[in-house]
Amino acid sequence: LLGTNGYIWIQRSLPPLEEGGATQLTEHIEKLKRAHIETPVLPDERQRIARLRNAISCLAMVHLLVTPEHIDEVYTKSLPMGIADMMHPENVILLTQEFDHE
Repeated sequence: LLGTNGYIWIQRSLPPLEEGGATQLTEHIEKLKRAHIETPVLPDERQRIARLRNAISCLAMVHLLVTPEHIDEVYTKSLPMGIADMMHPENVILLTQEFDHE
């Protein structure tokens, strides 16, 4: 979630909401929140979150605009390399070189 205040919130996906009335929707959201809190983060989810975080950090390190499109491009381009390897200076440049450095 990219906030207009400059903050970024990263978490795993929640299951889709079922349709229903306002009361049912509120109850359903509460159930989803409880289930989300009680379910441990799986290793593959943790790796996707870490890669996403590093994609955002790469953009910030070279002072590029952090947009969903830029994040997605850096994330996709980084898939062949290890998550920690993304943060090596030469890889940060490699991952962000196609963007206009404004």
